[in-house]
Amino acid sequence: DVALIHGPPGTGKTTTVVELIVQAVKRGERVLSCAPSNVAIDNLLEKLAEAAPKLRLVRLGHPARLLPSVLAHSLDEVLSKSDAAK
Repeated sequence: DVALIHGPPGTGKTTTVVELIVQAVKRGERVLSCAPSNVAIDNLLEKLAEAAPKLRLVRLGHPARLLPSVLAHSLDEVLSKSDAAK
């Protein structure tokens, strides 16, 4: 399934997407999210981490292009803390 949520800034698009993702994960689904810019996906990740702190979130992308607030969710950081890191 594919959904498109369109609207001007400040109308709750990100909040809606966060809730859709949280509900999908609760149903046992896996979710891949993308956005047209690094900042947009970082904003989504920040709100997801805030709304559902127990979700396992992984942010793909070069660490130099990520906001400092989401670096803990970067692939490099997640892998470095995994059991297989050594």
